[in-house]
Amino acid sequence: MVLAGLTVFESRLRGVRYLLYWTTCYILTMSALLLAIWDAWIASARIAREEAELEAESVETLARDITDPPPRNAPRVPSHQPHDSGG
Repeated sequence: MVLAGLTVFESRLRGVRYLLYWTTCYILTMSALLLAIWDAWIASARIAREEAELEAESVETLARDITDPPPRNAPRVPSHQPHDSGG
């Protein structure tokens, strides 16, 4: 819009039209900026909430494992071991 206002529409933007055009450009730009800031704030709040939920779930799981450990003869989940490439 700025480029069009400075080139294509320059001869047509006089008086009130000039004021309305650039006011519209300003309003649209500020609306986009405020929407981007609001979206970032919402995303940040969502991330913080999910981190708190994950932390609470992890602490709950660790506390449960400490107070009620699995039996010694319970099968263990094998750890990841790299495969031999045979080279």
